[in-house]
Amino acid sequence: MGKDRPDPATWDEPAFRALVECRDIAGLYRRLNHRGWSQRRIAILTGQAQSEVAEIIGGRQVQGYALLCRIAEGLGIPRGRTGLAYTTPRAANEENERMHRRQFLGLVSQIIMGAELATVDLDLLATPPRPLAAPQRIGATEITQLRDVTARLRSADAAHGGGIVHEAILAHLRWAETLLHARYHDTLREELFSAVADAQTLAGWVAHDVGHTAAAQRLLARAAHTARTADNDAHSAVVLHRLGRGPLDIGQPHAALKLFELGQIPAQDSGSPAAMSLLLADTAVAYAHLGETSRALAALRRAEDEFTHLGDESPHYLQFFNSSALWTATARVHTALGATDGTHRAHAIEHLSRALDQAPKAAGGRRPSTESTSPPTIWPTATSTPDAWMGTGRSRSSSPSAHRASRATSATSATKPGNITPAMPANWNTASTWPSRHDAAPASIDPDKATFA
Repeated sequence: MGKDRPDPATWDEPAFRALVECRDIAGLYRRLNHRGWSQRRIAILTGQAQSEVAEIIGGRQVQGYALLCRIAEGLGIPRGRTGLAYTTPRAANEENERMHRRQFLGLVSQIIMGAELATVDLDLLATPPRPLAAPQRIGATEITQLRDVTARLRSADAAHGGGIVHEAILAHLRWAETLLHARYHDTLREELFSAVADAQTLAGWVAHDVGHTAAAQRLLARAAHTARTADNDAHSAVVLHRLGRGPLDIGQPHAALKLFELGQIPAQDSGSPAAMSLLLADTAVAYAHLGETSRALAALRRAEDEFTHLGDESPHYLQFFNSSALWTATARVHTALGATDGTHRAHAIEHLSRALDQAPKAAGGRRPSTESTSPPTIWPTATSTPDAWMGTGRSRSSSPSAHRASRATSATSATKPGNITPAMPANWNTASTWPSRHDAAPASIDPDKATFA
């Protein structure tokens, strides 16, 4: 009977080896049947009825230990391959290692010789993720490293866009969140949770950037929870700013307004004029899109008043909100109101011009990260999609002047009746509101030269 068994080399083939190792008897029988082994021959070798073999080929699961042993012995499959071996674990591991080397060498040989790989071969080359175990104890060094990696990913997002770094940021976030379960000194709790909240916020905003709205909401909600656990009210306010940006960007100012007003609570509790000014400016824009002129202007005046109390130092997650960001917010408010009241249009251009005046000439450098307080060194390209006005919190928007202003420029150049179409300098790309990367930035926009649709 032994000579009627499949060639022992059969079990070295990647396709058969994979089926044996996962004990996929149905798949194994189907592949043998495809090789010319009839159901009757398989039944004789394994001591089964032909009808039972047919049922297994049809999808019946084989889980009984005794039957698995009988199948392995009948077909001449090394029992170590199925996890049923009598051999010691060390012997089984040595055999598996030898088989792996032969299998790997065979696959590499096929690749080099130009042979087409089967699906099962490609599956064997796949590298499923194997999450690293979280450290049992962490200190200040690990938290600093976490912040540094988050900052670097934010810079990469700024340079290349969310789609390029989306998966990398999610992988970083998985690692970051495991640190919350490690042991650490009580004095590091606030710093650790704040660092994780920063990573969650970045992941949420990148998800929003690539159009994953539901994922963005969940990630930002987690960031809000983590920031509150850290008693970091200012960061909670920034998270609510970004949560509100989602509905605002898709034309739902009512929903955005509720989130912005909710964000004023932690902003007030934080005692941070920057956080309060940011959320009030958000609120003003939402009111303007709703056509509520008096409330929009009142919120804007409060935002401007809070801004006058800014100190010299702001946390890194609020550094994007500076005077240019506030001017751009003001331009956004007047642009929205200018759709029905032409008296606001000149104010929109005036404040947008202030923001543009702070943007430097194109220098061909790379955008700085959000943590940088220096101005940007390049202008966005005509085909890029700049961050929305003031304070997306993304590193791409580290220049509040250029990127926030760009969104306002886009708004003022919309083709809706009553909106503004500013006359741009000759070196501006007529297909876009932005110059090319190598064009110089305009010094300002002259309200007297603006045209109205």
